[in-house]
Order: sequence, then structure tokens, then C-alpha cells
Amino acid sequence: KKTLDAFKEPDLDTILGAYDIDTIAIGGWIRHICVMATTAEALKRGYSVMTSDEILFGYRETANLAARRMCLEYYRKNCRLFETSEDLIAGMEGGEGK
Repeated sequence: KKTLDAFKEPDLDTILGAYDIDTIAIGGWIRHICVMATTAEALKRGYSVMTSDEILFGYRETANLAARRMCLEYYRKNCRLFETSEDLIAGMEGGEGK
């Protein structure tokens, strides 16, 4: 992708629709910025979103802890937020979404 929001790529929504996907797990580089933009658009389009604290911020300390808390609160309210990527995978294997 060339922008923050992965849905700016015109084929993404088409591909997800072709496979009848209604739930997506989101992660990425400069994670909390790009992931937030993609998440907001995915929710607007009716997708359920799964991610984790680890995927968003990694295991390193985040310089701005207040921003991290605000970001995580957004995900808790709007998405299925897992603590680790392993927890997220277990949730997907457990049949959350399609």
C-alpha cells in the first residue's frame, strides 16, 4: 500500500468481498498509525477488526504512554483486542469471524 489506509487500494475491498470475509486481523509497519487509519475505514465499511497490543506496539516501550493508552482504549471499544498475537491467532482458530 502507498497510503496510511490500506482500503485506499481499490482491490482490497473487492478481494475481501469475493471471499466473503467479514472479520480482519490488522497489523503493520508504523503500526499504531497505519493500523488506526485502516481500522477506522474497515469499521466504517462494516468489517469486524481483530488486533493485539503486541501487534500495535510490539514488546518495546512506547515513548508516549498516554497516546498508547488512548489508542488501546479505542481498540477495546471498537474491535476485538487481544494482548498478544498468539491470543489473536487462537481467537481466529476458535472461529471468530470468517
